[in-house]
Amino acid sequence: MHKITDSTKVEYIDYFFEVKIWDWEIINNEPDKCEELIFTDLNNLPENTIWYIKTTLNYKGNFIEMWF
Repeated sequence: MHKITDSTKVEYIDYFFEVKIWDWEIINNEPDKCEELIFTDLNNLPENTIWYIKTTLNYKGNFIEMWF
């Protein structure tokens, strides 16, 4: 997802991957930036999931243009 913040006009690109098979432990190499990494069902996302992440995940596999 490509996004530009309104306040700072900084551009970001977020990448999303669909994982179907995973045999390894995920490691959080940036604990100062991220509390935890988890695999979860898309229909049961944690309450504190960022709103634009939830929106993006709802459009999985489909292109949609959104402005934030």
